[in-house]
Amino acid sequence: MKKLIYHYGRYAFLVLVFVTILPPKNIAQKEKYENIIPNPGFEQYSTYPIGWFYTGRHFSRVQKYWFSATNTSPDVYGPNVLVPKNWKEKGFGEIKPNKGESFVGITTFGCASEKPHCKEYIEVQLKESLVPGQNYTISMDVAQLRNSRPVSNLGVVVSEERVLHRNEDCLLNQPVVNFSKVIDSRNRWTRLRSKFVAREAAQYMVIGNFFRDDQTQSRPAKLDFGYFYLDNIELKKVPPILPVPVDKNDLRFVTLRQNKLIVLHNIYFEFDKADLHPRSEKELQQLVAIMENDPMMEIEIIGHTDDMGSQEYNLKLSTLRARAVKKYLVENNISSTRLVITGKGNAEPMATNATEAGRQKNRRIEFRILKMNKNAANKISGSITSGSGL
Repeated sequence: MKKLIYHYGRYAFLVLVFVTILPPKNIAQKEKYENIIPNPGFEQYSTYPIGWFYTGRHFSRVQKYWFSATNTSPDVYGPNVLVPKNWKEKGFGEIKPNKGESFVGITTFGCASEKPHCKEYIEVQLKESLVPGQNYTISMDVAQLRNSRPVSNLGVVVSEERVLHRNEDCLLNQPVVNFSKVIDSRNRWTRLRSKFVAREAAQYMVIGNFFRDDQTQSRPAKLDFGYFYLDNIELKKVPPILPVPVDKNDLRFVTLRQNKLIVLHNIYFEFDKADLHPRSEKELQQLVAIMENDPMMEIEIIGHTDDMGSQEYNLKLSTLRARAVKKYLVENNISSTRLVITGKGNAEPMATNATEAGRQKNRRIEFRILKMNKNAANKISGSITSGSGL
């Protein structure tokens, strides 16, 4: 065989080049339409889970990129997560993950039962906003808690703003996808799939039951509530792919000048943390390009928060978030000597803190140009065109 390869090595080389240039169609498509849900299999943790959850805030602090849309407490199952004895005896957590080591669980039915939190919801900020008019496919692995009621109405809601209800009520938002038939998958995994057309540039997705119990079908079971395990959630574009509209806040629109204060509208962090969200990558790379285009430029990175929490806590969080942006720039070869950080806490709001939309605007990163080359370009090089969405 070695002798054969030696004599015909030239032809083997040509075949390899051909395969590299023209990959199989199914492989190319797999790479082309990526899953826009971060941490889709719940394998990443922000902090190590200890014990069981009793409020939505516990879930939000543990799961990376995911959070509870209400004060109810979705459950996390994974390595070394201990299920309390009284719940373990009912079968909670006895199923194995379909893939990886972790998954989550939510109650979707049973407000007349004795179980607390009869409607639980998990929410995530997408890697990119949905494109209006674009077709998407949503899929997830679902299993039912043994002895719980088989129920209907497992749905998906998308929203331009974060869905946040500081109570334990049922959410009645209109789902873009709703699995309206009774799902009977007791202690076994099944794959659910559906398609929808985006109607808005939504950036958040919520999963749960968006109908009251009297609007939800169920079948009798030993436990008088419905409970689903969820894993491996995917949201992908379906061809034809529409161009991505240009964001009016794109940094390529901004004119640069010394002492100018510029808001970074597309920098996002995990809930109540200083960890950068994956969808921040594009704008951070644009900031890197600005700094590279002018090696003399020096900037002040300023962090802000909303008014939730104490002033001391918010000052610390805003400083940590500014530091996270600086760390990203340094890791992308921008000298730390060109970067200064400041935390302002909630001292300088740019909108009302009375609404979630206002609080979202107040949670922001800005940068001020302290020094720059007068002869440097005052905008990022390159034309502003709509993206391909790939």
